[in-house]
Amino acid sequence: MNERGFWRLEHLADAELEDGLRELVARGRQTDARVIAHLAEVDTRRLHLKKGAESLFAYCQKRLNLSENQAFYRITAARAARQFPSIFELLAGGDIHLTSLALLSKYLTEENHLDLLRRARGKTKRELLELLAHLAPRPDVKSTIRKLPTRGAPGSPRATAAGPTGSLEPLSPTAYRLQLNTTPQLKEKLELARDLMSHSNPSGDLAVVVERALDLLLSKLNKQRFGQLASAARANSEPGTRKRETPVHESQRKRRHIQNAIRRQLVARDGLCCTFTSETGQRCTTRAFLQIHHDHAWSKGGADTLDNLRLLCASHNRLLAEQEFGERRAS
Repeated sequence: MNERGFWRLEHLADAELEDGLRELVARGRQTDARVIAHLAEVDTRRLHLKKGAESLFAYCQKRLNLSENQAFYRITAARAARQFPSIFELLAGGDIHLTSLALLSKYLTEENHLDLLRRARGKTKRELLELLAHLAPRPDVKSTIRKLPTRGAPGSPRATAAGPTGSLEPLSPTAYRLQLNTTPQLKEKLELARDLMSHSNPSGDLAVVVERALDLLLSKLNKQRFGQLASAARANSEPGTRKRETPVHESQRKRRHIQNAIRRQLVARDGLCCTFTSETGQRCTTRAFLQIHHDHAWSKGGADTLDNLRLLCASHNRLLAEQEFGERRAS
């Protein structure tokens, strides 16, 4: 072991320092290209789903300890390179970087990818944004409820940055900052809602407006998706308020008409979360794109009973369907 520590470089001459740095950067590029090749193969095999992650993005964060940005750029590069393999050599040689690929990926086609990748070689992010602004000009994007100042010369084209366009940033244990792109229509709705609820929200706090709107939306979505009531116990106890469930005969069964009472029990048991668990005991934690899965397949006579149903995200529901029926039939 080097007792001096790899970060102690005072003893190196300038030429040695620069030579060593260039060598390390070259190795890093080659390593990155190999990481991306591995990610592409993991994605192809969908190994991330089998390991209990709801997506390749979650797999990169939870299993590989990558940050959100690291995961985003490497997944984007992996999927682009899987489609256009020449990208692997460009990455390994340092002719193109991950940021460039994130910006280019949505514009690459079978017809233009060789020319576009050639034109992108060696370009900085700013230079590439200028190239894309000319090749594919896009309208201005508003990022918050306030209008952003225009960058650059008046009337010059602007390209959007790569990566997610919304962020939820923690400021303290009890506060978060929400930033997102919005349209003029959404801006008007937010301002109108703020004005209409001014008696209950005299400060005009937009966070109060958003939270109140989400409360109403969540209530509506829960009722639509899972038959939840605002107060199921009260509905059951008040005479004349509970709707009678119509029995569903075997010959009349429809996949999307599982009884609301069963849906409510399912949500209470599974907790509005995917229940897929990997062989090592890792449970998927996503709450997005939830679907109701039949352990004993519907097409094979499976019943709409609580013990035969569970919640899965769309990715894991499809994975189990492919294991049951094969990839072609599941699609």
